[in-house]
Amino acid sequence: MNGIFEVDFSKDIKIQGIPCPCASLEKKGALCFDTSIGQGGTTAWKMCGFDKSTSFCLIFDIVKKESSDHSSGQMRLRATTLSRRWVIGLGKWKQWLDKNLPLEH
Repeated sequence: MNGIFEVDFSKDIKIQGIPCPCASLEKKGALCFDTSIGQGGTTAWKMCGFDKSTSFCLIFDIVKKESSDHSSGQMRLRATTLSRRWVIGLGKWKQWLDKNLPLEH
């Protein structure tokens, strides 16, 4: 299977790159971090030869880092790991969003 992987984040997150076999589509912009890891300097990549068992790693940096001092005196930064299915229909995506990220009124 082939496809295009494109990301769009808030201004507080910058993309460093994807360390995997893919090709940069050179879609540069404010979301790109100054230093690249793997295929960087873009927010879109051409992915070739993947299937449902393939995984990719997207590395990004948070512009405004939140840290806390631990009781041991060490500074700690928050890290996040996120996993998503490759193919999800629009209806299923909306159901997932409604279930996991409900809008607050």
